[in-house]
Amino acid sequence: MADLTQLRLPSVAGYKLVKQIGGGSFSTVYQAVNVDQGRVAACKVIAITPETDEAQLKAIDKEIRVQRGLKHPNILEFIGMAKLSPARAVMSGYFPAVYLLLEMAAGGDLFDKIAPDEGIDEETAHFYFCQMLDGLQYIHSEGVCHRDLKPENLLLDGAGTLKISDFGLSAVYMLKETGQSRMLTERCGSIPYLAPEV
Repeated sequence: MADLTQLRLPSVAGYKLVKQIGGGSFSTVYQAVNVDQGRVAACKVIAITPETDEAQLKAIDKEIRVQRGLKHPNILEFIGMAKLSPARAVMSGYFPAVYLLLEMAAGGDLFDKIAPDEGIDEETAHFYFCQMLDGLQYIHSEGVCHRDLKPENLLLDGAGTLKISDFGLSAVYMLKETGQSRMLTERCGSIPYLAPEV
């Protein structure tokens, strides 16, 4: 097995990954630059290892399908993607991963705007809450349930517009074409934000 630390990060849809800007338990986020277009984006890198099972790969594919299909001012825009399997990636000298190219949220996340033990003022809360509701109304009209809504997944662009992000736990509960819906029964979400009864 090749030393993963020696592998390069590929360009994704014409964007070069330049520096790490964040990450979570399942992914790392890089700033990505397209010099020709003069654009900056974020690239979410989800590593694919020998331990990555079929269920995890299906969950990643679902996240891509959902994010790609949602177009709204309060949803983080999906720009493009690349998927490099371990065999193909290492042979080419690249890090094996799924690379999701997304709109850059230069304003950070809403969690960082909330002062510990104080919160945020009512006017600011109302401003962001209305934008979140607009985004959620759209998501639900598309038959999608986010299932992990929390301040860390509410990002802000450079102008302060709220963007709902991270559709990794989302589920499609209604087929828009037929209006047929299904009951969601799986328990999921982030523990500190779950309802007490869950």
